[in-house]
Formats: sequence, structure tokens, C-alpha cells
Amino acid sequence: MSNVVWRGRDAEGDEYVVSVGSRRDADRFLSHMEAIVSETDRLLQSPEDELPDATTQRAILDQLDRLKNCLCLIAYRPRLVRQDLLGSLTLLGGTTRRTRHIAKLGMGVRRTVWRRGIGRRLVTESLRWAERNAIVERVALQVYASNTAAMSLYEDMGFEVDGRLQREVQLEDHLEDLVTMSRPTSLEAL
Repeated sequence: MSNVVWRGRDAEGDEYVVSVGSRRDADRFLSHMEAIVSETDRLLQSPEDELPDATTQRAILDQLDRLKNCLCLIAYRPRLVRQDLLGSLTLLGGTTRRTRHIAKLGMGVRRTVWRRGIGRRLVTESLRWAERNAIVERVALQVYASNTAAMSLYEDMGFEVDGRLQREVQLEDHLEDLVTMSRPTSLEAL
């Protein structure tokens, strides 16, 4: 399997593992993405948006593994025969000399395990990685303004609001604001 970075239990006492995603995880990563976009409208991607095929997803995971300012983490139950993903997180570092120090965080957790600490653990492990990374100095994200639970989690983890993008996302029946948040990789820099 993948490179394990953390092993423990969720808030309900169920065992799970966080590991670095690799090309071997492409199929279950795609299944996870397909599931989470259909479970919530709190992601920028919708069920109508096309997902990459398995070959393209393997190439994406290979690229994330090669780039020194990018990371993909996955969470799953290790003892199950079918190890479907519970959550995933990517840090995508900037691609230019002027932006490579900033990594954009994107995360999705299955609805069945919301509020069980899996999202918090994914963010914690990504921040640990970023703090040790020689390139990444800041982690940034965007969150729906109405997603107060996620905003509270990020604030608890040292993220601060940078601004608000008015009417940025088109949902079925309304436009939604996005809040931009970020934090330095080391809280000592605050």
C-alpha cells in the first residue's frame, strides 16, 4: 500500500490510516471523488463535472509525487478487504517562481465519517509535511462562506480569513460566496 504517515482511531473508535497517495491509489481515489461530489454541494466540483480517467489520474498522482511542493494524502480503513477512501487532501504548490511558496489545500471527506476527526487529521498531517518542506511557506484554501463547520476547523488550526469572493460559485438555486483563508507553515511566524 501507500506510505503511511499516521495510524489511529476516529472519534467513534474505528481504526483508520493516513498515507501519501500514489499511482496505485488512482482507482479508489476516483471512486472517492465520484462519491463525495454526489454527497455534498460544498465542493467546487459537481456530479456533472467530468472526472479524469484512471490513466490520467495515475499521471496526476505521479506528478504530485514528483513535485517537491505538492502532496496528496488519503485516509482509509486498513483492515477492510476493500479499502475505500474515507477522505483525501491535496496540497498543490504554485508552479511559478513567484508562487511556488504557496500550496493550495483541497480536501474531501465522505459524509458517513463527517465530524469524526478525519478532516482534522488530514489537515494536521498536511501542515506537518508543509512545515518540514523547504519550499512551501504558506498554505491557502477557499471555503464556502456558509460552511461554518469547516471555517471553524480551519480557524482552530491557525488559518486566518484573507478575504471574501462575492457570489463566486453558482449552485442550483443561488450564488455562494467563497472565503479565502491561509496560514504560514510555521505558527511561530504568526
